[in-house]
Amino acid sequence: MSMPGKIAYEAYRNHTGGKSLATGHPIPEWDELPEEIRDAWNAAAGAVVGYAALVVTVATDIGLEDCHVYLCNSEDAAVKFAVDALVASGELLCEGGAWLSHDRQDRWESAEAALEAWQETCLGASEYLHVYDVTRVFIPGSF
Repeated sequence: MSMPGKIAYEAYRNHTGGKSLATGHPIPEWDELPEEIRDAWNAAAGAVVGYAALVVTVATDIGLEDCHVYLCNSEDAAVKFAVDALVASGELLCEGGAWLSHDRQDRWESAEAALEAWQETCLGASEYLHVYDVTRVFIPGSF
């Protein structure tokens, strides 16, 4: 699996014809770079890409579109986005800093716990709502 820095570096290298725009000198392949430079590219690309993706499939009943990926700058932000959509649709209630099931039978103290419980009890076989760490998502052609 490729890291975001490798993808960004290789895109830069391809765009510039394998030369540094600063010096005009050839730049090495990713695997030839020192580890500290690869780490810097990964940090920079990770900051741009974000940390988490909310993946939604066949979940139009909660107000989100089929098969969309919503990039967020952190896992917490992705969870909040998902739970806010559930609250807006009436699937969950939010009162006093806690989340409740729409029938008020269940209560969770964290958005993450509410989302996890909703995923376990409310999703049908063709529905999917999940938060992923972007750096762990498979990118076609990256292996």
